Amino acid sequence: MVYVLAAAAALSNALTSILQRSAAKAAPPELVSPIRLILYLVRKPVWILGVVAMIGAFLLQAAALYYGQVSQVQPILVAELVFLLAILWGWFHNPIGTREWSGGLLIVAGLATFLYTANPTPGGGTPDTDGWLGAAAASFVTVGALLLAARGGSPGRKAALYGSAAAVVWAFTAALIKTMTEQIPQGWAHLFLHWPVYAVVGVGVTGLVVVQKAFQVGPLTASQPALVIVDPMASILIGVWLFNDHLASAGYQVAIEAVSMLAVFAGVFLLSRSPLIIGVKQEAVGSPGEQAEAAPASGSQWSNGLSGGTAVP
Repeated sequence: MVYVLAAAAALSNALTSILQRSAAKAAPPELVSPIRLILYLVRKPVWILGVVAMIGAFLLQAAALYYGQVSQVQPILVAELVFLLAILWGWFHNPIGTREWSGGLLIVAGLATFLYTANPTPGGGTPDTDGWLGAAAASFVTVGALLLAARGGSPGRKAALYGSAAAVVWAFTAALIKTMTEQIPQGWAHLFLHWPVYAVVGVGVTGLVVVQKAFQVGPLTASQPALVIVDPMASILIGVWLFNDHLASAGYQVAIEAVSMLAVFAGVFLLSRSPLIIGVKQEAVGSPGEQAEAAPASGSQWSNGLSGGTAVP
């Protein structure tokens, strides 16, 4: 059940990217102002569907975290890139090359091997105030250090550091969501009488600001891998720290877990540099003006993917 819900959340995230790209791509180039762009998009059914998919992804992730562990759910969300690739291939008939096949297979095989070997199980831990304060301090000191380091360097370095900071924020948010869902059995009204729901909003907004900065300061090929790779690693650490999640830790099991996660990271690295993925993600996160400026960086392969009878949204 947990794996199905988490995979469904990853699929919903992929659909969100596709639908957001569809709406943004149709927007007139002169709509550079974010307010004017939003006013244009809210009148488009495809954008509304994207919002529905985004809300669905959040609810599915929350359900997965309710039934499962942070260290189980967050790594599976990496499969968003695989679902995105599958939609582009199966629905829109974009050609898939060696890079895409290799990246997708590495992610699927690595995730399956990691989850089978590690077998994350609950440790019965319930975070107390000291635990939350310690995890929050560690998370946001790490975020602060990454943001400080991102003040200098190349655009790629800045984007990777901002992406890593956003990933740590998302990992901490996942822990908050899990705690928030534990209040649901007592009634939805009861949910709003406890602090986690408000912390989710506050920390979530922080994550949105940081991730938008990551998209703004440098190329998507730098920020996307950082986002996707750091999130599961930080989530596993937070899950063990706060909830006493247990992962198999025999010597050979740790080695297999490490190799399988390296395979996942290699797959993420390959897919994050795929012209198909870059095209969808770039236009899903930027304004029309930003998309036009970023288009040359995507390369001729992306342009070729749009021609020859292929159709992406």
